[in-house]
Amino acid sequence: TPISSAVSKWEVIFARLLTQPYQTLKRANVLGVQEILRFASQGKSKRLHFASTIAIFFGNKQKDTIVETDQSSPHNLIGGYAQSKWVAEQLIRQAQERGVACTIYRPGLIIGHSQTGVTNKQDFASRLVKGVYQMGTYPDRSFPVNVVPVDFVSRAIVQLAGLAETVGEAFHLINPQSVRISNLASWSGDKDLLDKLTYQEWLAMLTQQADEGIENELIPFLPMFPPTGLEEFEQTIDCQNTLRFLEGLGIVCPVIDRELVERYRDFLISENNLA
Repeated sequence: TPISSAVSKWEVIFARLLTQPYQTLKRANVLGVQEILRFASQGKSKRLHFASTIAIFFGNKQKDTIVETDQSSPHNLIGGYAQSKWVAEQLIRQAQERGVACTIYRPGLIIGHSQTGVTNKQDFASRLVKGVYQMGTYPDRSFPVNVVPVDFVSRAIVQLAGLAETVGEAFHLINPQSVRISNLASWSGDKDLLDKLTYQEWLAMLTQQADEGIENELIPFLPMFPPTGLEEFEQTIDCQNTLRFLEGLGIVCPVIDRELVERYRDFLISENNLA
């Protein structure tokens, strides 16, 4: 097919982890959690730490601001990944009601290490940067993108997991400050070389490249882009309770600024992965 000719087989498999339907991901993300909960509840009680995703709130706007104690609706969730994680959280909450000590962590869009710039070259954030430059265009909208460095997420989970008072809590491991996609394009150094298109025009161009077999890093993730726009991603995810816990641990999320974006860009260039 045109898509398989544009990217490697491994890259397609990687992208499908996020774009597969619920039934495909159920075994790993739902039945796997059932087995872990069964293990945690047998014999000596065991504490369970569950890595969920902030994406369980995407796709429906039940309220403008989402706090850690809110429970999302399954309606209109985008993709099997978010859907399977939502179901898994329901299992976790049922277990909590039965006395199992559980803690939920909901990371946002994880990017590379804030100090070294080393990042997963195949993840969505890296591919978004590379794909935009391959197209020579970016969507002319100032929608916010919440990205969070991996070193912050990993350190926060490890430290929060060691506190007895975090049992029963849910944490939003996101960046307190989102960044505009227009700023990401500008800070990466070559915004003047990129053309601006409306979101619909930009998506149509990417879809056409997929149909024509033109190579682009974003093609495997094409199903993740909603056809009508990105408004469903613009609700506010609150993390004030999480920040209160992290403040006592001395953990602060790095600000996504020009210096940090350039660090990621330089890594991708050094790895010959930024056209």
